[in-house]
Amino acid sequence: MREHTEARLNKEWGELYERMKLVLLQFGDSDYNRSGDYFLVDENFGRYEHQIELHKLHMLRPEIIKAL
Repeated sequence: MREHTEARLNKEWGELYERMKLVLLQFGDSDYNRSGDYFLVDENFGRYEHQIELHKLHMLRPEIIKAL
């Protein structure tokens, strides 16, 4: 089993965040104050976890979920 160091977590988290951001930009506008379609939380809480706040229901389309 590979060791999960903080540096590795940060690197992998950042890479996945950037990939998710590019996917989501194809389908809507990001804005943290709910005027956009979604907001991809840009804070790493020290876990292998990403959070997306959906502000518009059209962001739940199957093709978006599949792309992510």
